[in-house]
Amino acid sequence: MNEKYKTLFALIAQNMESVAERAMEDDKAKNDMQAYKTAKEMRSKYARLHDLLTSKTVEYIPVKNDIIDLYIGANIIIQQFEARIKREQAAVRGYKLDLLPKLEKAMKGEDEIEKIFTIQEESNN
Repeated sequence: MNEKYKTLFALIAQNMESVAERAMEDDKAKNDMQAYKTAKEMRSKYARLHDLLTSKTVEYIPVKNDIIDLYIGANIIIQQFEARIKREQAAVRGYKLDLLPKLEKAMKGEDEIEKIFTIQEESNN
């Protein structure tokens, strides 16, 4: 298998192992033992796959079930990336459209600092 894909598959498995671990913690906190068991099985599955893909002694080529798991994992990771990008883009818009213009206005002394930053608070309520 191409080293690029082997590395990428290993990263997907490692990320999904972490996703499953967080799900286990959440499910345990909610006392949802069925969901906890499912997340634990998911973690074990991805941990096994990660170990096989990173093994220095075994040349592992994923079987169909592993490919399905990698496909599902890649889709989950993409959804997480997209959600994070959306949040970060909203933060950038807030900085560019609100915070930076106000800081620039305050820096230039165009208005009283208290007035510049109070107006925004009042218009948001």
